[in-house]
Amino acid sequence: MKMSDQLKRSGSLLDATSAIGNWRALALFAASTVAAVLVFGLLVATQSAAGVLLGAVLGWLLAFYGVNAVGIMLMDATRDGESRTPMQAVAASLLTSHRLLLVGLLAFAGLLALLIGVAILLLLCKLPVIGPLLFAVVMPLSALLLGLTLFTLAYVFYPLAASAIWSGATVMEAAGNLLAIARKRLVAVVLQEVVLMLIVFFVALILLGIVFSGLGLTTMMSAGIVGGGEGGLQSLGMMAMGMGSMG
Repeated sequence: MKMSDQLKRSGSLLDATSAIGNWRALALFAASTVAAVLVFGLLVATQSAAGVLLGAVLGWLLAFYGVNAVGIMLMDATRDGESRTPMQAVAASLLTSHRLLLVGLLAFAGLLALLIGVAILLLLCKLPVIGPLLFAVVMPLSALLLGLTLFTLAYVFYPLAASAIWSGATVMEAAGNLLAIARKRLVAVVLQEVVLMLIVFFVALILLGIVFSGLGLTTMMSAGIVGGGEGGLQSLGMMAMGMGSMG
């Protein structure tokens, strides 16, 4: 497909902004984040190494499965216009999301095997006589192969693995589908994801403008009505840090 056709089709990526109005998904995201923070904080309060470790693991699991449930709801809304309920999305996430970790491990194992293979070939290039000739072939081919692999991981495997898993694919089915996409549509996928990143960036700027303009006005009003001072400034700083971390 031509580059111009891909740019025309990229207009459909504006549908990603519809996630802003999916209040059930946003509420689930907030609930998952708050639950993860609370669990981690409560177990850290035990002041024991086991408690901190358990809190970190449980907090991460809550955040991981919760965020995947949110992704399932947004994927449904994008495809069918109507997403599952939060409970249904959480149940689906608990059944499928762990496969993402296996896909990541599979991708890492493939990259590691490729790096080992390239390293072996480079070692062979140290042989006398044939070494320089072999290096002239190995160097460009290895650079091309590693470059394609890194782009495939960055723009196909990691971004698209979740949707494949959420759709019910097994680990091997997801890996096979992602490799097929990389072979046939790598340039198109990279182009569309770059456009999507730009859209998300500008939407984030708009949302930050809304939040901080309201925060600034509220802060000025509270300083005159409630009273400011050092404590108020500290609270403002904590709120600003909190919103920055939610980006």
